[in-house]
Amino acid sequence: MYPNLEAELARNNITQINVSEVLNIRTSTTSDKMNGKTDFKLRECKKIKTTYFPNLGIEYLFATKDELLGKEDDKNESWCRRGSKTDEYEE
Repeated sequence: MYPNLEAELARNNITQINVSEVLNIRTSTTSDKMNGKTDFKLRECKKIKTTYFPNLGIEYLFATKDELLGKEDDKNESWCRRGSKTDEYEE
């Protein structure tokens, strides 16, 4: 679901277990989020970025496969990138 995030995690030898520990969630929940079954919360996206990839943008890390293929639309845009009134986007 998030090819750039998966690639960066692999390049840096960071496992889903590591991400789960940082986010304080179960590994199966992290797997569901990585596979697009459930959405990452914006604060989780920010935590992954600041913990592991402070020099990379959230837009890059959480671009979906469809977005990378140019098939993006507002309905399918990654929740991390849309933000919300209760969890504002700040890098």
